[in-house]
Amino acid sequence: MSQYEVALVEETMTSALTAVDEVAALLDPTSTGRTLPDLEPEDWCAFGEA
Repeated sequence: MSQYEVALVEETMTSALTAVDEVAALLDPTSTGRTLPDLEPEDWCAFGEA
């Protein structure tokens, strides 16, 4: 694999892990101190709800 392909895979994996962390935080609001109604509209944009 080229360096570009390696960088692309690393970026994709990082993005995927970040998304997993965000969903986990939504499922366990105590981990962030937020609850679903406390989320701002821009938070929903990340999940395609806006």
